[in-house]
Amino acid sequence: MFVANVVEGSIARDAGLRGGDVVVMADKIKIDNPNDLVQAIRSADDRSVTLQVIRKHKPQTIRLKW
Repeated sequence: MFVANVVEGSIARDAGLRGGDVVVMADKIKIDNPNDLVQAIRSADDRSVTLQVIRKHKPQTIRLKW
């Protein structure tokens, strides 16, 4: 799922997610569209989710906590 923009001051922005990133996994859930990401966040047990993203052709790991 391509990230077009991340709101300044949001949890995602503070965690390091940036516009241009491509989210491919959230915990163990494959992300193909925004609904997949919403589902992964809703099913998170510990109020956090680990995202696997591709940024400038390189894999990155970003942990969102709320």
